Amino acid sequence: MTERPGRHTWGIALTIENIPPTTMRKLANNPFLTLPDDLRNLDGFNDGGIVLEVLDALCVRCRKSYEDVAYAPCLADEKNGEHLRGGTRNRAARLVAAPGQRADEVAARHERKLARRENAALIQASRLSGLS
Repeated sequence: MTERPGRHTWGIALTIENIPPTTMRKLANNPFLTLPDDLRNLDGFNDGGIVLEVLDALCVRCRKSYEDVAYAPCLADEKNGEHLRGGTRNRAARLVAAPGQRADEVAARHERKLARRENAALIQASRLSGLS
């Protein structure tokens, strides 16, 4: 496939029904068809060839449909496929942590000691002493 900046590289998607097992085994090892040699043993093939339905025509570089970008330059960005990603290229602003969620606040919360509770006997004794 020739890489030409700004130019589309067109590809088509086909469906071939009733492929014999021998042809499928060949396609599993090598995903390329040789026309018309690999299609000779398909149903409907004759000396004039075979009629296949084109399901989709698109640019294999920018992944856009032929109808959408036929007269526009190819905008494919060859570095890391960035043209296929949506959204903005700028990073979103970081959210400010909620109160009590900063690292120093969490550490201080973990350092706190729990209040000691009096046992039931001491509670009862303090009540009784307050009555007299």
